[in-house]
Amino acid sequence: MPDLRDEVGAILSRHEELKTKRSSFEALWRECERWVDPHQEGGFWQRTPGGQRDAHITDDTATLGLETFVAAMDAMLTPEGEKTTPLTTTDQSLNEDPAMKRWLVKASDRLHACRNAPHTGFAAQSPLRWRMLGLYGGQGFWTDDNIGRGLFYQSVHPSELFVDDDFKGTTDTIHRARCLKARHIAQMFHDDQLPSRVREALANDKPDDQFHLIQVLRPNSKWEPGRIDAGRFPIQSIYMLEEGKELIAAGGYRTMPLSFSRYALSPNSVYGIGPSGKTIGSIKMLNMMERDVVKAQHIGLSPPILMPSDGTINRMEMTPGAPIPGGMENGRRMIEPYMAGVNISYTDKMFERRQMVVNAAFLVHVFAIMNEPIDRQTATEFLGRKREAMLLQAPNVGRQMQEALGPQVSRELDILIHAGQIDPPPPVFHEAGAGVAVKFDNPLTRAAQAADAQNFMSGLQMLEPVAQVDPSVFDVIDTDAAPRGIMESLGVRADWMATPDQVAAKRKQRQSNQEAAQLADAAPGATQAMLNMAKARQLSGAA
Repeated sequence: MPDLRDEVGAILSRHEELKTKRSSFEALWRECERWVDPHQEGGFWQRTPGGQRDAHITDDTATLGLETFVAAMDAMLTPEGEKTTPLTTTDQSLNEDPAMKRWLVKASDRLHACRNAPHTGFAAQSPLRWRMLGLYGGQGFWTDDNIGRGLFYQSVHPSELFVDDDFKGTTDTIHRARCLKARHIAQMFHDDQLPSRVREALANDKPDDQFHLIQVLRPNSKWEPGRIDAGRFPIQSIYMLEEGKELIAAGGYRTMPLSFSRYALSPNSVYGIGPSGKTIGSIKMLNMMERDVVKAQHIGLSPPILMPSDGTINRMEMTPGAPIPGGMENGRRMIEPYMAGVNISYTDKMFERRQMVVNAAFLVHVFAIMNEPIDRQTATEFLGRKREAMLLQAPNVGRQMQEALGPQVSRELDILIHAGQIDPPPPVFHEAGAGVAVKFDNPLTRAAQAADAQNFMSGLQMLEPVAQVDPSVFDVIDTDAAPRGIMESLGVRADWMATPDQVAAKRKQRQSNQEAAQLADAAPGATQAMLNMAKARQLSGAA
């Protein structure tokens, strides 16, 4: 730690550089907060907690679209109850080994159970990260070990994160800056680690005094496997107090605990842009249009009144049925409503065009297709529509598997294996020198894999007219390979399908049953024939 104390100044200077680079995005993010999700104000748009924050919102297209975006992302990538991250190995031949297959299935099931245990908070925190992604275009997700209980998860607000990429474009450096009370910092560290300013606040009975805590996560340039100090960790973790530039603690992680993913990236940018940022102009225009329409309708329902300026009418009530003295003079109206002549009938089409743009950005149509009833369409039509909708989102949504879910699974496996929650792999795994990998299995990947199933079903439909002339046309189909391939492309679990040996045993049993049935059907005829022959012999002997 002595050498790190010398680096505190340099690390804080680096932190200021990252803050400067992020500042150019914050104006856009504040606009997204204000017009799409005003209840998030407090991150980049500082507001006093409590009170109404959406009084300026007159159109709910974007606010409701964000809710749909969260549901669509959750349904595409992490649908509740589904095992979306089955494990595999980097050696394809090893994946066919029976012992290895059993371990992979068991480890995948254990990973799913540990992740979705009620105390982890995954079901509550995972949708929050998709909300941050849709609102800001970037999100941070913390995966760690709650010692004695298991995994726990936390969605980190982007206002706390300052990031940088490596030469491959992968986020490898994250600074997390938080404003914490003195008592919170005391809960995080041992007494001998507390900075002098925090100890002073606690000693003066000021536990609610706030300080700026910075955690730096970056690759450990001095990583050496086998060491017993902090140098054994490939990911370096440094805690500092910005006030006084004090070093609090230095340690590390075997895997990155905080993943940062982006929705869409601009050139030379490490921060993403989400649906809110892409359509902020249309979102603000919809609110302006709605406000103007309401104003025009209000004027139409309660127009201004034209009255003479000579004061001849000094008493007038606008309540229904009330008399207006002086309102008529010599058969001529003395007062008239002012009709501005505003025609708002055309506004519906304008609203519809703008709303379609916003809804498309928030994946409203994708969610509609995913939940569309299939009783009115053939299986081929449903697969085609679903696959088309999914693949249109693959460039942006698929990024989340690489930047969000991939690091999360690596972190989960690291924690569970070291905690003994997942049994060690069989010896054949170490002999092969392979590694454990994750094979994502979710509606997005299934849609990409469903092309073979869709093509097969389309081929069957096209062969049906030919089969009416020559039924042998279906002989070209491998009835062993095709069904198994369709089931695999649709994401059916491998352990739910029979092995080739089990299929052969079923066919053998079916053939035996058929032969027994044929013998049983033939038995009455054979018995009658034998009786007839016996009677014929008797008759011939009597003669």
